[in-house]
Amino acid sequence: MIVDFQHHFIPRELAKEPAGTRTATRFDKDGVPSMTANSVLYDLDEHIRMMDAAGIDYAVLYPTVAGVGGQTFGRIEDPELELACVQAYNDWLLETWGGASDRFVPQCITRCFRSNQS
Repeated sequence: MIVDFQHHFIPRELAKEPAGTRTATRFDKDGVPSMTANSVLYDLDEHIRMMDAAGIDYAVLYPTVAGVGGQTFGRIEDPELELACVQAYNDWLLETWGGASDRFVPQCITRCFRSNQS
């Protein structure tokens, strides 16, 4: 059994060719492209095909979209908004990725607690 714990593995053979059919570009606040992700990283069917080609049985999905450990949401000062963001992220992860295949192993996040919170 092969498990991709980083969910970033793209086989060398696939990296030589475009690893997906589309790209998604994220822009910063000034409109400058800051990241381009190939569709193999966000298209469920393409990702499953890539896993099959690489012989990967399972992919563990860490919450890097929300920052490692969810610290992006932890910077939100309004605790109710922070909790809503954490819940929305977890719901999306479980419904979209976890619901698509048992080969995806979602790792949900909890809200961050500040030292002044009880």
